[in-house]
Amino acid sequence: MRMPFHRFPRNPNARRNASSHVRGAWSGADKPGVLVTTQGGNYDPGTPKEGWDHSTPWLRRVLEDVWGLDLRVVKRQFTLVGVNPALDAFTEVAAELKLEAEENARAAGRELALSREVASAG
Repeated sequence: MRMPFHRFPRNPNARRNASSHVRGAWSGADKPGVLVTTQGGNYDPGTPKEGWDHSTPWLRRVLEDVWGLDLRVVKRQFTLVGVNPALDAFTEVAAELKLEAEENARAAGRELALSREVASAG
């Protein structure tokens, strides 16, 4: 099942109802899943804005703890480098992080494809 979170309800009551609906109709227990996130900056430990990523932990909580997915997270950071002049100093780091995110996305895609093949064969 694919759930585009850009259409996930923002209203807490509607979000709770959507989560209940998905939980009732589908169990993700031990199924692989990939969460792909983009961030304009970098919120990793040791960075000046450490802890500013408020969406990824919440999404992980829903996808892993509530829906039971075996989740892999792919982060693409510094997407505003080249757009926001204040981030121009991070051009090289952003390029490295982009390559890393692309490789992680390819690996996650291969893992999902392999898990589908194994599931359909068994």
